[in-house]
Amino acid sequence: MFSKLKNFLVLILSILIIFIILELISKQIRINRAGSTFIVTDPILHHRWKGNLNIVNKRPKYKLVTNSKGWLENYEVKKKKGKNTYRIFCVGDSNTQGLVDDEYKTCSSLEIKLNENYKSLPINFEIINTGTSSYSTLIYYLLIRDHLIEYNPDMVLLNIDMTDVPNDNFYNNFIIKDDEEKILAITPQKDTQDIKYELTPTGYRKIKRKKYYSKIIQNSDFLYLVERAISRLIWKWKLNPNLNISQNYNEANWLKFEWDDKIEQNVIYSMSILDKITDLSIQEKFDLVVTSIPHLDQFNGKQSDQPHKIVESTMQKNNGNYFNLYEILSQKKNQEELSRLYLKNDPTHFNQSGNKVWADLLFEYVIQRQLY
Repeated sequence: MFSKLKNFLVLILSILIIFIILELISKQIRINRAGSTFIVTDPILHHRWKGNLNIVNKRPKYKLVTNSKGWLENYEVKKKKGKNTYRIFCVGDSNTQGLVDDEYKTCSSLEIKLNENYKSLPINFEIINTGTSSYSTLIYYLLIRDHLIEYNPDMVLLNIDMTDVPNDNFYNNFIIKDDEEKILAITPQKDTQDIKYELTPTGYRKIKRKKYYSKIIQNSDFLYLVERAISRLIWKWKLNPNLNISQNYNEANWLKFEWDDKIEQNVIYSMSILDKITDLSIQEKFDLVVTSIPHLDQFNGKQSDQPHKIVESTMQKNNGNYFNLYEILSQKKNQEELSRLYLKNDPTHFNQSGNKVWADLLFEYVIQRQLY
């Protein structure tokens, strides 16, 4: 009897020791994953840059610096503007972010050029870069409405990317609205301890989970990783993620020369969000300048240039400011010159030269239109 009890206690103790070891290992795995993640979840904006980054991206190679808000600045932006400060926010995705070092980014170059041009006047142009990888029109709207307005912008430079309509279609799977259909958030796929919704093959649904279960997962790193692994296996069986993402993109690929009804509906939806941003600019009394960022393949006829015409007509309808970068580059540059503006093996993002040309042309537009 004593021998059996002893063996049972040894077994329990062994299991406890193994569990403790697994907990320590799991804790370190989660710490390492968090430390290597540049993008973090956001309850309103789906995701954002991790705050206070100071790292070097490897491919392409450039330095990435953020403040505590995850904006691409090396200082904390105060809500109250400094004396004689004209505040401009750059809003967009990875092209606005700029896949180059800070001094070569379009927003940084434009700030320098404006301050140099108006140095005889008592004014300081402050341009804040909020460009974030994989943002879209929906998230631009939420960013401006729920965050940037608090900082009293004088102008917002909004850059519509050629991936924005497909991304809007994807983020619609995560959208949360109130009873009056007001857009509240693009919810992320959060950690298990926080998650309230999940994406299923039939759409987004609330999760009903017993409190004790959530508590256990929340307080155990090992069980958290086990639960995550099981969830991924289940969803690999139920849903083909690659097929799902591809389907979302194709249903909204406005770079095609021929649009079907789904593409047209998705374009109309994204432009309705642009309408909301324009209305917001009027309501909050800041200038809005919209640019659509071209892909290299739109210049050589491999992709449609219709997206630029659609954005332009949307802004014209709203009597808004549209900077037609695609048309200006088409007139000023030949194919060989245009190809030198993009990253090697990436016809969708500007390199240093492309960022500089964009900044120079945008500066001319702002001065000629006397937006300030």
